[in-house]
Amino acid sequence: MSRRLGAAVAIRATSGFGAGHGPRVRAGRWASGNVEEGASSRAVTEREGTRTFKLPGHKPSTVDKKFLVWTGRFRQEEDIPAQVSIETIHAARNKMRVKGGYFMIIVTIIGCIATIISGKKAARRQESLSAMNMAKKAKLKASQQEVEAAKSQ
Repeated sequence: MSRRLGAAVAIRATSGFGAGHGPRVRAGRWASGNVEEGASSRAVTEREGTRTFKLPGHKPSTVDKKFLVWTGRFRQEEDIPAQVSIETIHAARNKMRVKGGYFMIIVTIIGCIATIISGKKAARRQESLSAMNMAKKAKLKASQQEVEAAKSQ
């Protein structure tokens, strides 16, 4: 979609980043209404609405390779090329971040259920924290009295 603002021409992305976001190309005040094709490496194709440039490749680390496989971007680590776009790596990392969050939620729920079960078992055995603490203090007091009795003799 191109619009004419006075003598200037603006080309905007209609999909991909959404309208109004992403790179724009504006012709100068005295330029004609047509924008040259090679005028900018960040030009947005009007027909497809996608960027015509890509960020330079990034060499993925071993962890990034595992993330790319675990998220389903590639079937095996051998299928991953030497250079991968940083956008692909960021997408894989974000997906793994979400999966890690789900994993922590599940582990927390399992921990809560285990705590509830162990607490109910302790209640059936008539065990409580206050009774355990009182027994521990009584044992400590008895051992201190024995030490004092041994010192006084």
